Amino acid sequence: MHKLTTLLTGLVCGTLLFVSCTMNSVSGGSGSDIGNGNVVGTVYFQGDFPAPGTQVMLVPHDYNPVEDGPLPDSLIDTTNSKGLYTFYILKEGKFNVEAVHLHTRARLLHKSVTIEDIDDTVKVPAATLKKPGTIVAHLEGSIDTVDRYVYILGTTRMVSLSEEYLSDNEISSVVFDSIPEGTIENVYIEKLGDPSSSQPFIDTVDVFSNKVTEIDGFVFYTQFTKENSDLLTNKINAICVEGLYKVWFATDQGIARLDNIRISQVNGNLLDSWTLFHRGNSDLPSNDVLAIKLISTGKIRFATLGGSATLMGSNWLTYTVDDSDIPTNFLTDVEVDGDDNLWHSTRDSGLVKFDGTSWETFDTTKTKMPTNYTNTVRYNAHDNGIWFVAGSMIAVFRGNSKRYHRANNSGFISDDIYCMTIDSKNQKWFGRQGGVTVIDANDSMFTSYNSYHSALFTDSVLTVTEDRKGRMWFGTTTGLTRFDGKEWLDYSSTRFKVLNGKGVRSIAFDKFGNTWIGTTKDGVIAFGPTLR
Repeated sequence: MHKLTTLLTGLVCGTLLFVSCTMNSVSGGSGSDIGNGNVVGTVYFQGDFPAPGTQVMLVPHDYNPVEDGPLPDSLIDTTNSKGLYTFYILKEGKFNVEAVHLHTRARLLHKSVTIEDIDDTVKVPAATLKKPGTIVAHLEGSIDTVDRYVYILGTTRMVSLSEEYLSDNEISSVVFDSIPEGTIENVYIEKLGDPSSSQPFIDTVDVFSNKVTEIDGFVFYTQFTKENSDLLTNKINAICVEGLYKVWFATDQGIARLDNIRISQVNGNLLDSWTLFHRGNSDLPSNDVLAIKLISTGKIRFATLGGSATLMGSNWLTYTVDDSDIPTNFLTDVEVDGDDNLWHSTRDSGLVKFDGTSWETFDTTKTKMPTNYTNTVRYNAHDNGIWFVAGSMIAVFRGNSKRYHRANNSGFISDDIYCMTIDSKNQKWFGRQGGVTVIDANDSMFTSYNSYHSALFTDSVLTVTEDRKGRMWFGTTTGLTRFDGKEWLDYSSTRFKVLNGKGVRSIAFDKFGNTWIGTTKDGVIAFGPTLR
């Protein structure tokens, strides 16, 4: 693994850095007494011992450590024998307190110190130094890092990237060392000499003392809603990526397609193009579209609450109870098997199959299903089976063979099953109330994951998706979590504030490494290396 690792390891003269090597007191220093000056505070070691010899910096909240140059001496102090520091500030503003003990290298960061009146004294709460942590940001291939640097706005922490391009399909890392413990926000990447190029690098990351926190770097995000785009609704039921440049969204107000998402920026704005399909401008049988299935370029099938629909280029093919033998219009999912048979799960008629000529129904009169409400259907290319969910039961049809799994006769620990997917290893993943259950490739072993593995699993798991790297993603009623086979990552609690509390109904991935999230009431949230 190649690494781009210009490390920031301390206050060293001559580096592309932020502060001169001033060790002595320049604004009160070791002889200052608390109460003098207008910004005062105390620094302690762990165990509540005063921390003399600690360099303290009062950093403006919008400080860029490269573009703004070294901090002035007036914003640097060294604690006295009692751990006290003092600053004399001649203007109002917002600051962060950043400190490093010059011998042990222990650090702290205290944010949001506000000076409203220079005649008043602001007493910063006492703070404790701790061993710093490290952020390792893994970068996707094809990312231009030439003449760029990463920095934490409002601090002196930055990393200069080497003048290289990352090769395709190569994962490299930026190591962000000596970071104070706490929640780190406002991390940006910028091209040297071009402040207008500043872009978010990561949104939020939790750093812990003496530990390494690994994240995905170059993660930009954007949000599309009916308020800032052509979307007619903020309820997204399903997402489908077609080719390089098209993303389809099934909503409760029809279908939306986003084109040209990769076109270069013009005056800072993407040239996005939206196309809408609804009852008013197309043959779509219902505006309430629950599922999408990409068959091939230019051919997409949909499940709606008004019947089945297929869009081929600009032509629509529909099946409804009024013009075909389909037993119901209330369709919940769509799938196509290896013989090009069309399958739909339904709200009231079990599972239905169309072979191009006739419709066949699998309901409670023909199967052991406890209900005719089915919510998911998936084709398994590994064994030519059709899997679907019917209430508390999971069924699989392989030719004339039918097999059923229920909570009371299998490894499932919940009667409420909401979704499923089949991964590249032939494992079957089921989202349910309070977690996920996976059946192994041999259909013999059941493994369940709950809130012990992910805090978000205290809620309903609404969607399960596998990405191009084989990692599993789970959308819940309150956020998003990911599992790589070893580690769990709750995005909405440690990464992206924009996902906090959002219901995630659908997840899709494009070929550029971007993740597309369809929410229950907050529109589309997309994040990844090529989004701005």
